[in-house]
Amino acid sequence: MSENILNKIIKKKIERIDFLKKSTSLSSLTEIIDKNNSYINFKDKIQNNITRDKISIIAEIKKA
Repeated sequence: MSENILNKIIKKKIERIDFLKKSTSLSSLTEIIDKNNSYINFKDKIQNNITRDKISIIAEIKKA
């Protein structure tokens, strides 16, 4: 029986996380997080769209 596609995705993700754990130090990870300025406050965005009679959609698309 062939392996389930979700199991393949999980297996690949675990392998990638293990690799990243070995190759990235905690201090460098903390530094990267501190430099990240891409935070979006979704709650404020949605509330602003409601007051402007606009539609808000939060979606995620997965590709196998």
